[in-house]
Amino acid sequence: MTEVGEMPQYADVLVRPDNTPRQLENIARFLASQDLKRDSALPAVQYETLAANIPVYSAELKRKFPGIPEEVIESVVDVTFGPIRLPEGSSSTEVNPEAYRFLETSAKMQHAYAHHVVAAGRPDADPEYAKALFPRVAIIDYLARRPALRERELSQFWNGVKAEAAVIKALEKAGFNVELPDYTQAEYDSSGNDVPDAKRQVLQWDVLSGIDMVATKEEKVLFVDAKGRLNLPNGRTREDTEVFIERAKRFPADLSRRFMKQVRNGNVRHATIVVPTHYNYLSGISSTDFDFPDKRVVMRDFARSAGEDDIIEKLK
Repeated sequence: MTEVGEMPQYADVLVRPDNTPRQLENIARFLASQDLKRDSALPAVQYETLAANIPVYSAELKRKFPGIPEEVIESVVDVTFGPIRLPEGSSSTEVNPEAYRFLETSAKMQHAYAHHVVAAGRPDADPEYAKALFPRVAIIDYLARRPALRERELSQFWNGVKAEAAVIKALEKAGFNVELPDYTQAEYDSSGNDVPDAKRQVLQWDVLSGIDMVATKEEKVLFVDAKGRLNLPNGRTREDTEVFIERAKRFPADLSRRFMKQVRNGNVRHATIVVPTHYNYLSGISSTDFDFPDKRVVMRDFARSAGEDDIIEKLK
């Protein structure tokens, strides 16, 4: 598990301005200056420029920080380039090992982004860490709005990240302790063998059981599925946050063991929280954020749901 109240592993070392690819902020500033309602070939060019830098950046980090576990460095690369790392057209919904592997990889990225966003927005966060995270978040926030990149489903991916961060912020405000599955978990053990599926937390919690996070408060335990939705079934923009709470039915083995007492007492609930993702209801990055001096404040206000108080009320 990963405590959201703690800093992401090695964030203070790896996520620093001097470890940030130069192209990130330049391209993010460029996109922020464009008319986001107009499609053009430019975003695809920028996308390819970023993609070409992924292996170079990854190799540089591994060379510069040989003592840091490779899976942690890969997680930082995930937060730097996000879904740009995922091959186009790989988001298959078929139930097969390849589809599950894609979903697991994508989910790891989403959890990493959400954790970093929340951590960088805390008042006691290192300002340099927040400054380095900002262009990483800004670039994906702007790319996800571009019509030219719809085929890569960036909007769907990024709405999921923002919804997860918004739900974490609401839960913490309500007094819950929040834990994520271990999104830095290596795919191979120290002997080079595959980690068994039963021990892969993101696969077991998120992909197979619909659990993005575990929220605890005294004896109350919530298995939370955070969802971002833009439209209602009739095509109209979704405005209201929805919270569905029911008795938990699926228990990954590690959670079943940990919360055995609460399970027996019926104190474990599954909460599905649906957050409207239209910019009127879920905050994004604005062009003015680039010049705001304290990026901790920007990250604090990013991915904040207009229905935050409603979520808190419904979870009482």
